[in-house]
Amino acid sequence: MSVVTEERTAIEIHTLSGPENSALPSNVFIRWNHLYAEYLDWMQFQSACLAVPDLSDRIQKLLKKLFMKIEEKGILKTYLNGMFVEPGTVLRADESDESSNQNDLQSVIFSCVPYFDISNTSDPPPGLVDLVYPARTLMEAYYPNKPVQDRDDEQAFRKFGNKRNAGLVHVPSLWMVNIGSQAVVTCGYRSLASEFQKSIIVVSDDIKQLSLGMKENKTTTIRLTDWDKRPLIYQRDECRTYFEMERKLRELRFSPGKDRNSLQLLTNTRNGLRKVTPAIWPSLVSQKNVIFVDVFVTNDPELNKIDKDLEVEDLQPPGLATVPPYSVPPFFHWPIASNEKNDAKSAMPADADRPMRCLTRVENDLIDLGVLESTTIGAVDETFTSSTYYEGLPEVKFADFVKSFISRPKSSNITNEHSLHAPFHKRYMEKYCSKFVKETAEFVDIVCETLGLFVSNMDNSILLRKLWGSMTNLVHVAERMAKMEPCEVDSQEYLDPNWRPRLSKDPSWWIRKGRASIPLPAPNGKKNFAATVKSCRKCKRYMFKSLDEALEHLRSAHLEENPPGRDSSSGQLHPNANETKELREWITNGDEWVIESTIYSATAVLSAATKKARHFLNLLHELSDGVRNEDGELSPLYALPGKLLDTFHQLVLLYFAVERSLHYIEEDTKVDKKSGMFAKGTDLEKLEKNSAILQRFSDDVRTPLVRAREDLCNMARSTTPTAVEERLSLGPEYICSWVMRKLIVKPLKNSMTIADMYNDYLLTIEFQVSHRPGKRLLRSIKLIQEEIKILQIVIAWQTRQITNYIKVLDYLTYPTSSALLPSRRVMFPLEYSLLASCLESLDMMRADLIDQYLRGDPLSDTAKQSAEINEEDHGKAIFVFTVVTAIFLPLSFITSYLGMNTADIRDMENNQTLFWEIAAPLTAVVMGAVVFVAYNGDELRDLFSSMYRTLTGKQPRDTLTRGISAAQRKRAAQAAILHSSTTLNTNKELAEKAEYGIPYPLRTESGFPYSQIKSSPPLAPNITLNNAYVRPPSPGFRHVAPPEPAVRNLRVRNSSYRRPTYENGLDYVDNSNDDYNRTHYKSRTKPIAMPPPLYVYV
Repeated sequence: MSVVTEERTAIEIHTLSGPENSALPSNVFIRWNHLYAEYLDWMQFQSACLAVPDLSDRIQKLLKKLFMKIEEKGILKTYLNGMFVEPGTVLRADESDESSNQNDLQSVIFSCVPYFDISNTSDPPPGLVDLVYPARTLMEAYYPNKPVQDRDDEQAFRKFGNKRNAGLVHVPSLWMVNIGSQAVVTCGYRSLASEFQKSIIVVSDDIKQLSLGMKENKTTTIRLTDWDKRPLIYQRDECRTYFEMERKLRELRFSPGKDRNSLQLLTNTRNGLRKVTPAIWPSLVSQKNVIFVDVFVTNDPELNKIDKDLEVEDLQPPGLATVPPYSVPPFFHWPIASNEKNDAKSAMPADADRPMRCLTRVENDLIDLGVLESTTIGAVDETFTSSTYYEGLPEVKFADFVKSFISRPKSSNITNEHSLHAPFHKRYMEKYCSKFVKETAEFVDIVCETLGLFVSNMDNSILLRKLWGSMTNLVHVAERMAKMEPCEVDSQEYLDPNWRPRLSKDPSWWIRKGRASIPLPAPNGKKNFAATVKSCRKCKRYMFKSLDEALEHLRSAHLEENPPGRDSSSGQLHPNANETKELREWITNGDEWVIESTIYSATAVLSAATKKARHFLNLLHELSDGVRNEDGELSPLYALPGKLLDTFHQLVLLYFAVERSLHYIEEDTKVDKKSGMFAKGTDLEKLEKNSAILQRFSDDVRTPLVRAREDLCNMARSTTPTAVEERLSLGPEYICSWVMRKLIVKPLKNSMTIADMYNDYLLTIEFQVSHRPGKRLLRSIKLIQEEIKILQIVIAWQTRQITNYIKVLDYLTYPTSSALLPSRRVMFPLEYSLLASCLESLDMMRADLIDQYLRGDPLSDTAKQSAEINEEDHGKAIFVFTVVTAIFLPLSFITSYLGMNTADIRDMENNQTLFWEIAAPLTAVVMGAVVFVAYNGDELRDLFSSMYRTLTGKQPRDTLTRGISAAQRKRAAQAAILHSSTTLNTNKELAEKAEYGIPYPLRTESGFPYSQIKSSPPLAPNITLNNAYVRPPSPGFRHVAPPEPAVRNLRVRNSSYRRPTYENGLDYVDNSNDDYNRTHYKSRTKPIAMPPPLYVYV
């Protein structure tokens, strides 16, 4: 995961401390094997890749195929002192659909990453020259088959101010193999710890903590996979309660991007997919001996239909999860948030009167806030337009209600077994009366359990006692309706054409539709009789005026043409008694219809109310469980949200409305004792209105209940919001991309990149040409130009490597059945932005080097001209010395001749030995001093000048006098556009920006999904390589070019400059165009030819 501090980005890599624990294989996300030595060994590297644990036979076969292709393509090459892998090589091997019938095709990627480094040179032993891969110097990289030891001694790094033992600039390579998404194998010249520095932080997690409790264990974390399949890491201390986790989901849900419809957490267990509920959350997060607590959310409607809740027995490993005790008080006993800010810290102190004050407020709202008359649609909601109903309710204590409810006898017409020979009407009444009694008991139990979540004392206020009075009335109504007797069969119905039903007096008969729960008989054994009745329009809508008419329709329309009892010659019907009895079951008269509709409607209303009440009870349980921490207690983060009072108010109204609905259903079907008929009759529209009214009251409950949950989640809001990218669990490809960028852009010396160093060396030569010109500087200029040209070639290798790595990571190039495709879709935009920032740094370095190379040619001309001018001064000095010698040489000869000794030398006391003792050392010292001064005069002059300026306190003139690089020019131009400070960054700041820089966020149609933007972010530029254009990722992602710098007085230098062609084919080589990649790599785009760039300077 990434860490951002003070605009510096780093990534954390968490490792497990040894020894390896075989009990935690599923928690290992990436295996990283690294080999390092002074000389690399290709065969050993292959063996290490194939020896990675838990590799399948398919992946091993794919690796062998990849290595074979590398050897066949000649990527392994030799040079004078050993071998090397062609720098910048990137190859990907994919399983093909023909060779594998699997739906999870695998891929492996090989990369050779060249970079600059300063180290000492050591030649391999003679017997290992053809087997090992040493790090090549700068000159060996350009002249692989030439002896360049003498040329290395003249390298600019060693020549300009560095000691001989300081090393040389080398171009080593890091070999890297990505094995799917499960392993990475690297091979280099340094240990992994030395490479993982600064911007890569390695954190070693202590496995011993896994067996400790949640407070002591800081190793276990929560890994959440969001709707975009991004794995995000959260500490368990951040999500001790379920609502803290849900708050994190809400922050992700409303971030720019796709629609996120579901907040339901799911998890994979050993028993399959399970739904994570607030009740199980404390047990889930307090597991032991696990590194990750894995949960995910999804928009897949099929997965969201999972109804199996997670149980303690499903957790891994079994037996290690604990169930904390439940000690959360009822809602009205919670602290009350003041000023409606939902801030638990500003809550009022707890006291015993708090539940009473809450109930009093709800009761006042119940009396004062009624239903508007203009919105009523029936008698039920008209009841609540005033407080008359509430004031007329009796007050019943909870204990009395429970006692009377338990002791109340059941319906007398409910039987344990239904007779198959009983009339359909009787069986119908038995079934629905039994169901109605069960629904009544379940509804009352739900009401009791729901109130227990709000208060601990059920008789604490008048409101509660009146509620129990309402439930008592509901039970009485249910008892009376459950005792409704079915209609008796009247034989006169068949004989008397003027017969009327006894209760309704309505001469009407209807055909039953038939119900699967209570089967009707099939007359004469006709199996499709029910289907024909169901599809008959007359049976659905027509009201028959007599029983015989209904029977005649059933016989003529739905029985066979010649059933038993029909005369086939005359066509007359001769119905038998059994057929008439079976057909009569399909017909209902007015009394039967009213009684059946009444019990059915009452059962339907109560069943719907029970279902809604159960749903609200579950939501309230989630509220109570969602604030529970791992100890089972109410977390101090939470207080009572004001919307819970509104929820309780609407729940009471819902319970009252259910009682009133059953009351009015009973009133509509009462039998008048005087007339013996139904008092009002049955109105189907009223029954439908009751359902609509109950739905309206249910909606009134749901709205404040949802708001209360949101308020509780807001109480768990973090005071310091963290960007999503800082929680992202990065994949191996992203980490490898970060390592590549780190190696390529890292500074080599004094926080300077290789381009900055050679810029300093060139400035030194420019200074010498201006102040102490000489012909020997021409060689120095040519040598440094040669090295700058080699640096451009190496940067071309690096650019090619990064460009090709982007291509092989693009999810559009993977087959649809690839196992890596889901992770590639998520991670590629992030990897692209990271690698794009690396390409930008390379582009600036290349611009600097081209500028330095172009400055060399005029510098040579200047040096020649200055040397010719100095030669004129030397001729004048020689003329003076010649004239003086011509005048004084004869005089000196005459003087020497006339002053010769006349005595014999043998008469002198000293001999010739004294002459040589004096002449030889003096001559040697004088000649040596003259030669030393002649060849090192400039260095001595610089030394004395530096000592003088140091003693006098003046600024020293050394080789660290730097110019302005391309990166500094670009930052200055951007600062001018953004009206910010125009102070140029130092080399150290620029080096840190290149290594620690935050990758550019990718702009999408919906915003910036991969970065939490606080202000306008820098826009990633279109990156142009020499004759190649890097395509931004698609679809949905695009780069937007920044505005042109608002500068004036531009001038173009050497617009006709052509990029030099390098020998040995070391110019930009696109590995995606070779035969191997045409088979295993399918690119959606081709490089677009671009004109040579113009280099513009301000």
